[in-house]
Amino acid sequence: MNGERAQAAETAKTLREIAEPDARMKGENSRENMLESVAPIYTRAELARMEWRAHRMHDANLLLEVEAARTESWTRHAPEKREPREALAARALAHEIVAEFDLKEAREAHAAQAKRSRFTPVAARISDGSIVTGSVRQTEILSRAEAIIHIVENTPERRERFKQIARAAESRDAHAQVSVEATARYFSAAQSIAEGFRQEFRREGKPFPAPAFSKSELDRLDLNRTREHGLAQSHDAHAHTAREQKTQTFQAHVHIR
Repeated sequence: MNGERAQAAETAKTLREIAEPDARMKGENSRENMLESVAPIYTRAELARMEWRAHRMHDANLLLEVEAARTESWTRHAPEKREPREALAARALAHEIVAEFDLKEAREAHAAQAKRSRFTPVAARISDGSIVTGSVRQTEILSRAEAIIHIVENTPERRERFKQIARAAESRDAHAQVSVEATARYFSAAQSIAEGFRQEFRREGKPFPAPAFSKSELDRLDLNRTREHGLAQSHDAHAHTAREQKTQTFQAHVHIR
């Protein structure tokens, strides 16, 4: 009898040891599923900070996440506690306009950088740990004199230096391209959000509100407007000077004849 009891106890112990990992795994999976099914609840201040960060980083995914959380929060609150749709639409339109301005500015800066990329110095680290600087143009051979210099000074150190400079320049240009692409994705996200509001207001027959810019956004837009106006005036002045010079040259030529 004692032997049977001992054997039964041993069997029960073995079964418990087998069952415990399964139960623990089920409990963990249940907690994970519960966490996945519960959406985070953000305050308006938290959403505003996340939105600001999305704009600063041109993070399209974060911007869409903020919009989804804001929509969920709006539907969850009682009507008297909801932020007016007109206010949300006005901010969405402002974000779209600023994002389009950022994309235009990023593309212009990238085009200007691409033109002078070969001549812009970069810093690179070589195998001995030291930092060297140079431009892609310095690594190129475009004339007979440069070919002769390359043959005379073609040392392993020089080859490594040029190789690392070329790699650093390539990395810099790739990073600039990635930045422009991120800005384009951010504008696309901002545009889709604003378009959603436009369609909503059209369905309801409501006029779309004017964009509601923040102070910093207005300052940036005003600065760009002033700069473009100054460039236009400078261009007009140069064109006027060039026309005067051509006129004077023509008159002098006619007088000589």
